[in-house]
Amino acid sequence: MHMLVAIRRAVALALPAVAAAGLLAVPAQAAVAELDIVRHNVREGTFQRWFLTCPPDTSRHPHAEAACDLLTEVDGDLDWLATGETGCSRELDPVHVNIRGTWRGRHKEFAHMYANACVLDRLAGPVVP
Repeated sequence: MHMLVAIRRAVALALPAVAAAGLLAVPAQAAVAELDIVRHNVREGTFQRWFLTCPPDTSRHPHAEAACDLLTEVDGDLDWLATGETGCSRELDPVHVNIRGTWRGRHKEFAHMYANACVLDRLAGPVVP
């Protein structure tokens, strides 16, 4: 019985060292998505750009986790970001969005002109901040 306790202690002490040495490392999973997102506020003439990776471990995107969750729900169908009811005003203050990259190894391109920021936020948020 004492031998079993000694073996368990040795394993418990050795596992952190083995893991730190990379001997138990799990192979890195390929990114499900790598998307370059550009938002152009036409009237202001301003541009914003983000890079989204899913899983969001290396994203430079303010809402990466929520964006990845939404894209997973629609299986990367970027056209989904341009459809639906918004309840927004009809004010014309156009915002143009371009998204390019990959989703599960498939090339993706998306371009859409939204009537205003409210419409963009309701349809494409959180993918396009």
